[in-house]
Amino acid sequence: MRLVSTTQAWFGSGTIEIKDIEYNTGISDSEFEFVPPEGVKVFENDLSKPPKVEIGLKIWETLSKQKPTLNAKKVSIKGREGWIDSSLRRLTFKNNGVWFVIQGSHLTEDELIKIAESMI
Repeated sequence: MRLVSTTQAWFGSGTIEIKDIEYNTGISDSEFEFVPPEGVKVFENDLSKPPKVEIGLKIWETLSKQKPTLNAKKVSIKGREGWIDSSLRRLTFKNNGVWFVIQGSHLTEDELIKIAESMI
C-alpha cells in the first residue's frame, strides 16, 4: 500500500491510498497506439519546451520550478513573484505552490498581468 499526498491548484489537497500496485505487467505496446480519426490535424509537441504560441493565448500550469528567461524582468502579481518577457509575450508566476505561464502573441505586458491577477 502506498499513500500519496497531493495539492492541486483548483481542487485543494488530499491523500490518495493506492493498493495492489503491479509494475511492468506485460502490457503490449499496441495498447498505447493512437490512430487519430480521419481528417484530424495532429500537432507534435516538444514537451521539453513550453508550447509555442502562433496566434492567441495559452495558459499552462506546472509543479516544476520555472526559471526566468534571459530577457525577463521581475513583476509582482498581487504580491506574488513573477517574471515577464516582452519579447516572448510570456508571464510566469507562482501561486500556492503551482507555477503558471501565460503567453499570448497579441497581448501587452499590462494585459498579461491583468490575466494573471484574475487567476489569484
